[in-house]
Amino acid sequence: MPASKDPASSSKPSPSAWKIPWFNTRLTTDIRWYFSAQPLFWLLGIEFFAPVALMGWFLFKRLLMNARLRIPVATWSAIMLFLWQLAHISTVQSGEMDLFVKAQGTLLALICLFVVIYNAADTSQKWTDILVSIERLGNIALFFGALFILGLWSGKFRSLLGIVLPRALVSGSFFFSSLAERQLGVSEPATGFRRVQSTFWHPNGYAAVLLLLFGIQWYLLRRDGWRKQPWRVLALILTLAQLFFTYSRTSYVALIMMAFVLWWLEKGNYRNRLLRLLFVAGMLTGFVLYVFIALLAEGTITFSLLNQFVYGIRPYSISTRLLIYQETWRLLLQKPLWGWSTLVRIEGLPSYFSAGSHSDFLSILFQYGIPALLFYLVFLVSIWRVQVKGYRLAQDPEAKRFFAVAMAIMLAIVLRQLTSGLFWDVYVASVIWGIWALSLARYTLLQRQTQTVSS
Repeated sequence: MPASKDPASSSKPSPSAWKIPWFNTRLTTDIRWYFSAQPLFWLLGIEFFAPVALMGWFLFKRLLMNARLRIPVATWSAIMLFLWQLAHISTVQSGEMDLFVKAQGTLLALICLFVVIYNAADTSQKWTDILVSIERLGNIALFFGALFILGLWSGKFRSLLGIVLPRALVSGSFFFSSLAERQLGVSEPATGFRRVQSTFWHPNGYAAVLLLLFGIQWYLLRRDGWRKQPWRVLALILTLAQLFFTYSRTSYVALIMMAFVLWWLEKGNYRNRLLRLLFVAGMLTGFVLYVFIALLAEGTITFSLLNQFVYGIRPYSISTRLLIYQETWRLLLQKPLWGWSTLVRIEGLPSYFSAGSHSDFLSILFQYGIPALLFYLVFLVSIWRVQVKGYRLAQDPEAKRFFAVAMAIMLAIVLRQLTSGLFWDVYVASVIWGIWALSLARYTLLQRQTQTVSS
């Protein structure tokens, strides 16, 4: 199979021509600038609008250059999810239209990003460039996160968009207030803990980025050697430190499970059927115990250390989540197939704690019904199957290690999505979908290499 042409390669400018990011640069360069520009978009307050516009432009740019556009099979279930969600516009109230448009714009941008990365990473070098671009975004976020943790920048200020927008619009919309108010972290009123969020919208989203960053750092360190890149070792340590300061307990559990999966896959124990069964049983048991302890056994734990971990860090978090989940299920039973189209306010709680929030799976099910959840689950399973196939097909230890990391990341993200909404911040979701797209692109490259060798 011949390699696809990069859009910018068909009309190369002269060496003296100015390179304008996103216009006359290569697609891999466009993607690198997309991830690197996140802090700038954050300062401007356009970190939602810019990705939606850029992803559409990247896709159009590739078509404009007459480059071949491949759409992986997994993408079709995501496209069906988008179309099904879009059909709900007829039942959205006018006061909720901003959040509905925001949600559909985010999903559309993610689908475009997925297709663009899959097509752009058509050689090993381009694939590596995109992976390093995601790492670069994480490293920039580590810098801003360190400023908050060290107390060098802990106040609030308004983004440029926040200065321009009418105050009535900002105060009346959770979406626009998220774009207007800038801070690198939040202080928990009950405990005084300072939760770092860097240039993202919430500490939980930043925790998910840090989990993925840890996986990327681990893979690149193992590939290139620890001694040759001491700066990356330092960055990995800083990643783990900042993950702690997000005070996201599910992320702690996800990190432990992620590390265990990496160890287990790198040892090659997947070949033993008994160990596979023990692994799956152990993961399910660990998850059930976590849900029981963290969500259902509030106030019944006597072991002081565990009690402090579950309830002492943020004592109101679990009780609030329980209320959200209970109200979500109560309302969901009224419209299980179609859903409510938007989140629903819970009396006595801020809009951030609406029914259908604090879980991507529950949110999709609550807002868009059972068909939407099935579309999303098919999308996840499609990616996971490709990762497993890549792990089994790879003979090169470096390629096998990447698919091991990708599967570990998949497990960590799925666990995070059970108790958090990772689609709210489009850049958090971009990092996640970027890794998934690279998994499919790497498998395609691996198939191409295998066919070349066999022929």
